[in-house]
Amino acid sequence: MAVERTLCIIKPDAVEKRKSGAILAKLEESGFSVVALKKVHLGRPVAEGFYAVHKARPFFGELVQFMTRSPVVIAVLEKDDAVASYRAVMGATDPAKAEAGTIRKLFGANVGENAVHGCLGSFAEGVKQTRTRSRRAGALNRAESLAVGGAPVGRRIVVVRGEGAENVRPIRDETGRARCFVRGAPHDVRR
Repeated sequence: MAVERTLCIIKPDAVEKRKSGAILAKLEESGFSVVALKKVHLGRPVAEGFYAVHKARPFFGELVQFMTRSPVVIAVLEKDDAVASYRAVMGATDPAKAEAGTIRKLFGANVGENAVHGCLGSFAEGVKQTRTRSRRAGALNRAESLAVGGAPVGRRIVVVRGEGAENVRPIRDETGRARCFVRGAPHDVRR
């Protein structure tokens, strides 16, 4: 099997309940590596662009309002067969119908507030999906850029996690300053 990357978004309901750490722990226990991680508050244009595929559906306005009400955590996950594995650990869209032990069963409340979003394909398809849907999806594009070896643009810095300090490299913004995280402890790094 080939190592794949996929996009995960921990939705506002789970972030508000302070469950993002538990969700990330569940993902790591399931064998995923978290390649990049970022907490961001999505703006309305970004959410509308990202979910444009649902624009004609009656729940679109409610979905956009939900995704913009408070911060989300964007993660890039890596694992052999990551897409199928993430779909399995995520569970059914409706937490009531999800299998026991899945993220949505454990942390979701209902179909609308089901804790996590997952793209339907590989990480590369998730990147294409995001860029196609919204040119203004800056935070998502920066997370994607980092995950494929790029550098973030602007002042927001993507969190990088590794097995140890030797695996964490500083990600620098245009000023040369970077904020790296090793097991949750912040370290300011200068050139």
